[in-house]
Amino acid sequence: MTTEPPRPVISNLRVAALPSAVRMARHFAQYVLETWRLTELSETACLLVSELVTNAVRATGCTDHDPDLETLASVPSIRLQLQGNAGGVLAEVWDCDDTKFPVVQTPSEEAVDGRGLLLVAQMSTRWGVYQPQIGGKVVWFQLARIVPEIQIPIETDEPKLPQRIKNLQTSTVRYIEHQADIALLERVLVGLHQLQGAGR
Repeated sequence: MTTEPPRPVISNLRVAALPSAVRMARHFAQYVLETWRLTELSETACLLVSELVTNAVRATGCTDHDPDLETLASVPSIRLQLQGNAGGVLAEVWDCDDTKFPVVQTPSEEAVDGRGLLLVAQMSTRWGVYQPQIGGKVVWFQLARIVPEIQIPIETDEPKLPQRIKNLQTSTVRYIEHQADIALLERVLVGLHQLQGAGR
């Protein structure tokens, strides 16, 4: 009998490519992972989701914190999809820009930004980028759940072996006490035969 692995649970978020999208995506990821009982991955996942959504906003959206209505009307959307199961979580961030793919860079110590993908590469189990059929690009990362090792305490003292029972007299007596009375059984058997004969 084979058992199928549990199917992943999926949750999606679609937001406008604005600076506020970063905070919304982070809160969304935290809520979803806590609901899925993957809280040990929540902190890292929220950080990496923030980095990918920030990059998506910079690539396709408006970075102005107070845009006018005309700008807001033309802002494209960003999509975040989370998939989770007992083994971990997969996060995918889609944006409409397919002209250039993100590349991990090593910024100088004085650089203010540019460390987003570096964090994703260092902190995730796996990551990558691909072009979906709908266009644009998807940057994704995976976080694997760490199964804690089972700690078996080792006693420093000499292990105690089971002791043999030296006094066997008690167990022998109990065995004899519980034996059937053969003479009584024979008398019962004879009585049953006699009753059978009288019944004929």
